[in-house]
Amino acid sequence: MYETEYFNQISNSHECFYEFKESAEFISFPDWDDILMGPRQENGFQTYYDMFAPLIHQQPNAAAFSLNRYDTTLLTPVHEMTEFSLAKILRKAVYNATSSHPKMVIRPLLVASCWIHTSKVMENDAYSEIKTSVASFAHLNYTLLTKHNNTTLTLNDSSLFFLDPDVLDSNFKTMLERHSFEFVDMIVKVTVGVDRCRDVASGATTDPPNPESGGF
Repeated sequence: MYETEYFNQISNSHECFYEFKESAEFISFPDWDDILMGPRQENGFQTYYDMFAPLIHQQPNAAAFSLNRYDTTLLTPVHEMTEFSLAKILRKAVYNATSSHPKMVIRPLLVASCWIHTSKVMENDAYSEIKTSVASFAHLNYTLLTKHNNTTLTLNDSSLFFLDPDVLDSNFKTMLERHSFEFVDMIVKVTVGVDRCRDVASGATTDPPNPESGGF
């Protein structure tokens, strides 16, 4: 465990929780590599709100909903792809049939304290955390660097039953543009930096490594 509890997950999740406790009907705490997904309906996919809103009436004392979370793998890991495409990744994703480390969706007005994997304290003893199958999480952690394991089982005959790759790809690109994300090829930068340091050490050049040109 890192000193900051997995990169400040406690402080970040609690900041979100207390800021929106009285204004949001539902809050979830997914990781960057989690996708909240639900089964395809006859008319397509439901919104997140439409997935969980019926539970307010069906389970009025449910303050938190525990959801299965499935690790995923790919035939080709991301770092071996020549051109990144989230849609292509999701179309090739294989979902492990065994859930691990479930995540939650909470009703913040009914929860006094929580952790990202489970609720801790309810506002009163009448409220509880329940298991539900209206949605699940796809955990893309193993998608990034791990090759597909032939023993991995799929949740369904097709991952498209759970998500729309093109919509997620479009939303992902919109998010990157909205927040002005910039990506740097770290492998190239490190390689160039090492080469320049080697040249300085050998006397081939007297110029120190320049961070702007790819040095350290």
